[in-house]
Amino acid sequence: HPEVRKGASYGRWYQNNYEPNFSCQFERRVGGNGNGDGPKWVCDPHRLKTIAQKRKAENPHRPGCVIYSVGSNGDFSFELGIQTLVGKGTCEIHIFDMDDYEAKMPQELEATFHVWGLRGNRNVDAPGRGDG
Repeated sequence: HPEVRKGASYGRWYQNNYEPNFSCQFERRVGGNGNGDGPKWVCDPHRLKTIAQKRKAENPHRPGCVIYSVGSNGDFSFELGIQTLVGKGTCEIHIFDMDDYEAKMPQELEATFHVWGLRGNRNVDAPGRGDG
């Protein structure tokens, strides 16, 4: 679990890691109520379900939606929750994480795992860029 950085307030950490940083009429935490990289906030998930199922029914050869999940830390509760919400096989799910947790993915989860991560403005791996 992420730690509170030195000098940061607990309230700010809680706000940044549990409370949504957006507002919509029907926001919902999908995948449970835990902290960390598992559950994630979704705006109007009932609409996502309705629209995705309609699109899938209109063209069964294409996904009803594409879902990108950034940061799993080996916790797939959001992806399982969203798959249950929209219906298995309805949407295409992609998971991105800097570490390889693909072997930990539950068998019932239909998703593609990518070992890709996001970095800050310093990229030490890029040609011509480094710490110095």
